[in-house]
Amino acid sequence: MRWIAFTALRKIFDDRAHKIGAAVPDAAEDLFALRSLLVDRYGDHKSRLARRLGPTDWAEEALQDTYLKLDSSVTTG
Repeated sequence: MRWIAFTALRKIFDDRAHKIGAAVPDAAEDLFALRSLLVDRYGDHKSRLARRLGPTDWAEEALQDTYLKLDSSVTTG
């Protein structure tokens, strides 16, 4: 279930980047931008994921897991 949530969240990020015509940044900038977008638009992402996944708890867990993965990638990468 977590993989489905992560995939759905990644699709949301990719769709937004494509719509605004974002250039492809380097890996560190990409991770920082994703983490910032996740925090800044948390409520929106939670609502969209809850519509796709069902329970709000799953959406919150997916967002938390995603943030932790991004945070560990930034600190170790």
